Amino acid sequence: ESAAQFRTYHKFLILNVSPIENVSFEAEVLDLSYYELIFHVSEKYDVRVGKIWVPFGSSPFHHYYGGIQGDPFSGLLVPNVWAEFGGTVGGSLYTDETIAVDADVFLVRGFESELGNVLNLSSGGSDGNIAIGARTKFGIGGKFSVWGSVMYNRFGEIEAADDGDEVKGEVLLWGGDIVTEFGLIDVPLLRDLRVRAAFARADVKDELLVDPVNSKEFWYYKYGDYVELTHRGYRGVVPRVRYGTIIDFDDRVTNNDSHNWDLALLYRMGRHVLFLAEYQINMEEVNERNNDLARFQIVFEF
Repeated sequence: ESAAQFRTYHKFLILNVSPIENVSFEAEVLDLSYYELIFHVSEKYDVRVGKIWVPFGSSPFHHYYGGIQGDPFSGLLVPNVWAEFGGTVGGSLYTDETIAVDADVFLVRGFESELGNVLNLSSGGSDGNIAIGARTKFGIGGKFSVWGSVMYNRFGEIEAADDGDEVKGEVLLWGGDIVTEFGLIDVPLLRDLRVRAAFARADVKDELLVDPVNSKEFWYYKYGDYVELTHRGYRGVVPRVRYGTIIDFDDRVTNNDSHNWDLALLYRMGRHVLFLAEYQINMEEVNERNNDLARFQIVFEF
């Protein structure tokens, strides 16, 4: 049996004001999902504090590791919309007519879990932990860019029963993105394609969870990736296809492992209205479920 239902999600109303010179404030005011106080310290660098977009990957707004947003749109590897309390310093390291290099460094709330459980990154950070991270972007000609991101924190400190020493988990999240824009290769068909691809891997140390037979140093990993192709479209209708995979815990295959397809058509009416029709094909590696998803979205932009 299958069931269909309508859901409302992603209610965003974004406010951006500049009360004084070189200072601005930006927030999502309905749910306070993020809010940033931005200090423009120079022409090249900004400092952001508050509940900031975590600068990991090529886009702060949506993380599609695994190919889809997840159900109920919470993200499969990291939060789909990822904002944490903390601060970041970012800006341009080098710019000329062809090449641009940008970088960010940040401190935000880190991931937390009890040792002995698979770390759930998609639930976001915890008040008791601090993570440090950085991101770099290398762009060529405005049509091609490569991103690298990394983030680290410790979690789950306990006292070992045998010798009284502290046991603490570690997580190193790292990944890369490639984005090519329309017109990068000026030949038929290819000039109308936009390509996005990304991966992220979390290497996690947990002495209570990992069998030393699998890892003498007690490490396991979580992993997600995706590749997305968007065509410029015909008569205003833009087709898009995305495919991705998820590995939740590399020591064994579980129902949280999956590979997924996302097929979509987008249509923009004028400057302010966007329509989206989308179908998600979710394929779990174990115990395949009847959970494919069709959705329709209307976006109003002002």
